[in-house]
Amino acid sequence: MAKRETGDGIINKSNFRYYINKILSVPIYIKITGILLLIVVALEFATIFSLYIFYYRQEHARLKKSGSAAGRIIAYRIEDYMEENNIPKLKEMIKFDVANSSIVQYMVVKKEDGSVIAYAAKKGFRIEQGKYIKRHGNAIVYGVRVISPYPKYEMVDLKSPVVNDDTSGRYGRVGAEIGTLRIGLFSDSFHHFLDMTLIFIIFVLFPLIISTIIFFRWISISVLKPLSDLSDAAESAKKGNYNIVVSTPKFADEKLAGLINGFNDMLSAFSKTEYKWENKDLRRKEFIKEVIGAQEFERKKLSRELHDEMEQFLVYISMKFKILGKIYNIERGNEHIDEMMSYIAKEFDNIKNITKELRPGVLYELGLYKALMQYAEEIKFNHNIKVEIFTAGMQEFKSDEYTEINIYRIFQEAFSNIIRHSNADAVKITINFENCIFHAVIEDNGKGFKMVKADKSKGENFGIIGMKERAEILGGTINIKTKPGSGTTIVLNIPIDKAIDKDDEEAVKT
Repeated sequence: MAKRETGDGIINKSNFRYYINKILSVPIYIKITGILLLIVVALEFATIFSLYIFYYRQEHARLKKSGSAAGRIIAYRIEDYMEENNIPKLKEMIKFDVANSSIVQYMVVKKEDGSVIAYAAKKGFRIEQGKYIKRHGNAIVYGVRVISPYPKYEMVDLKSPVVNDDTSGRYGRVGAEIGTLRIGLFSDSFHHFLDMTLIFIIFVLFPLIISTIIFFRWISISVLKPLSDLSDAAESAKKGNYNIVVSTPKFADEKLAGLINGFNDMLSAFSKTEYKWENKDLRRKEFIKEVIGAQEFERKKLSRELHDEMEQFLVYISMKFKILGKIYNIERGNEHIDEMMSYIAKEFDNIKNITKELRPGVLYELGLYKALMQYAEEIKFNHNIKVEIFTAGMQEFKSDEYTEINIYRIFQEAFSNIIRHSNADAVKITINFENCIFHAVIEDNGKGFKMVKADKSKGENFGIIGMKERAEILGGTINIKTKPGSGTTIVLNIPIDKAIDKDDEEAVKT
C-alpha cells in the first residue's frame, strides 16, 4: 500500500481516501447548503474586491491629479528661493506645506546635480540621502530614499521640475531646469474604505451568510424531505413493513407528487399481496394441523382396535390350538400346532410393534425424554445400529402432548430414513433444552444423498416434507445437511414456549 513520509509520521493514502469519502458522504441537503453558501460568499468577496480595485484606481487618479497641480504650484513658489540660494526659507516653506496638507506626506527638493538641499516629512516617514550608483552608468550621483510606513501601492510619488523663469540672465538660461521637487501623497480614504469594508463584513456580510445558511437549509430540507421520506420508506419496505404512507408536500412538483403516489400505491399492493399470502399460509398451517390431528386420531383408533380385537383374537386362537393339542395328542398334529403357535406368537409381536408405532404408550405415560430413550434402545436391538445419546437440560423439559407427539414423529421419520436409505451403522443424537428451546442434532455415518435428488424421490420427499411441516407447525425449524458419501445431519429447533392452543391438544387426545 502506497504511503508517504511526513514530519509527523506516515500518512496512509487509504485513510486519506476514507476521510474524503466521509466528507463526500454527508447528507445531500448539507452538500447543497454548502455549495450555495460557497457561491454566496464567493460573490460577496468578489464584489468587495471589485469595489476595492475600483476605489483604489479612482483614488490614485485623484491623488495624481491633485498632486500634479500641487507640485506645479509648489515648484513655482520655491523657484525664487533656489535661485537666491535661500535654503532656510526653502526648508521653512516646504515644512509648512507638508504639515498643513492632508494628502502630502513628504517633499524633497534636489538641485540639478541631484544633491538634496531640503526635505520635510510627516511623522512615520524616514528620508535617507547619500551617494547611490545608478544602473545605467558608473557616475556617482546624489540620491534620496524615502522609507514609508504605508504600503508602496498606497503611495503616489510624483516629480515636478523647478524651472528658471528669471529673464535677467543672472541664474542662467530662461526655462532651464534648475532642480526637482519630489512629492509623496497618501490619502486616508484607503484606510477608511478598509474600515468600512470590515464593518460591512461584520454587520452585513456575516448576518447575510447566516441568513443564507438558514434559508437554504430550510429550502433544501423542504425540497429533499420527500426524497428522504421515500428513502426511509424503501428501507422499511425492504424489512417487510409495507404499512407505510409517504405524505405528499403541499407545494410538491407534479412529477414528485406522481412519484410519491406511485410509491404509496406500490406499497399498498405489496401489503395486500402479503396479507393474501399470510392468509394462505395460515390456512395451510391450519389444514396441516387438522391433517396431523386426524392422522394421530386414526393411529390411536387403529392402535386400540389392534390391541382390543386383533391381539385378543390371536390370544384366543393360540389358546384353542393349545386345547386341541391336549385333546388330540397326536405327534404329527402337535408339530403343526407348534408351528402355528410360533406363527401366531410372531404375528402377535408384530402387532404389538405396530401398535407401539401407532401409539407409543411410553410417550403418554412417561413423557418425551423417556420415550426417545426407549425408542433409541429398540433401534439398537432391532436393527443392529449403534446409537449414542447425549442430553442436557431435559429434566426441565415440559410441554403439551401435541408438541411432544410431533417431536417424537420427527425422530421416527428420521430413523425410518436412516434404516431404509442410509446404510448407516452408527447414529449420534444430541438433545439440549435451554431457554425454552428444544434443540436436537441427529447425525449418521451413512451414504448421504443429494438434496435435489431427495426432492424428486417420492418416498424421501414425503418424509422430509412431513418432518419440515411438523417443525413448522410447532413454530420451529429443521435443517438437513447431507451429500453423497458424507452421512446426514438433521438439526431441529423447536420453541417450546410457542405451544399450540387447547383445541389442538384436544384434537390429539380425541
